[in-house]
Amino acid sequence: MTDMKMPSTGQSLKTPSAEQAANTKLLVNLMNQVFQRVAEATHSVLFESQSLQVTQLGNGTWDVYDPQSRQHFFFESKYELSVWIEKRYLS
Repeated sequence: MTDMKMPSTGQSLKTPSAEQAANTKLLVNLMNQVFQRVAEATHSVLFESQSLQVTQLGNGTWDVYDPQSRQHFFFESKYELSVWIEKRYLS
């Protein structure tokens, strides 16, 4: 660091070295990345659907995505699917 005098007060100011400036820039970038990830996770929790997502596949199989567990479940019939839903969510 080098000393500089403030013209109005005569107080000494320290100018950051190139290494300190680079470290500050790295820290700011890291904090921005952390903030972005927290914002994305918060948005996901607050605004994305928490309901089951059910899709009938072409072969008659049912694909169910459960966003709470982040898992897919597959069923061979609509009956199997309804039994699973009743056991998991209605009992």
